[in-house]
Amino acid sequence: MDRNFNLSEYLVHHALNSHQWLLPFAAPLPLPGILSTHAMMVGIACLAIILLFFIFYRRNERVPTGLTNCLEALVVFIRDEVAIPNMGEKDGLQFTPMLCTFFFFILVLNLLGLIPIFATATANINVTFCLGFLIFILMVFGPFFVTADGMWRALVPSTLPGWLIPLFLIIEILSIFVRILLP
Repeated sequence: MDRNFNLSEYLVHHALNSHQWLLPFAAPLPLPGILSTHAMMVGIACLAIILLFFIFYRRNERVPTGLTNCLEALVVFIRDEVAIPNMGEKDGLQFTPMLCTFFFFILVLNLLGLIPIFATATANINVTFCLGFLIFILMVFGPFFVTADGMWRALVPSTLPGWLIPLFLIIEILSIFVRILLP
C-alpha cells in the first residue's frame, strides 16, 4: 500500500472533476455556465436511453428485428434471469422496470466512457452515491410498500420474546446504517 495515499485528496479529486465544459446557452441562468464532464455524460446517457426506447424501439412489430430484438433480449434476460429468480414472480415483475432502468443507465454510461473524448461518469463518486442511495432507500423502505407490517417482520423475528424486541430493534436499525459506512 502506498504510504503517500491521502483519502481526502482522492475523494476531492473525484468529487470536483477537473474536466468542465463551458456552455454558451447557460449564461442567463443564475448558476454559472459550467457543467462537469460527468454531468454532461449523465445527460447524454439519459438522452441516448430516451432515443433508444421511445424513438428507435418498434413496439408494433410482431417479430422484433435489429435493435428492437437486442433491447428486448436484454429486458427479457433481466426479467427472467435476475428479477424473478431473486424476488419471486410477483415482485420480480413489479421491479423489472426499475432494474432495467438501472441496467441500461449504467451500461450506457460505461459505454460512453469507451469513446476517447468522453468520460466514464460511473467513476464519479457523486453518480455512484446517488445510485447507491436510491437502492438503499428502496431496500429500507420497500417493505412498507409491500405490506403494512412488512418492515416490522423484516426487522423482528416472529419467535423473539416480547421483552427483547426493543433491544433487537435498536441493534437491527444500527446494523442497517453500519452497512453504509463499512465497505
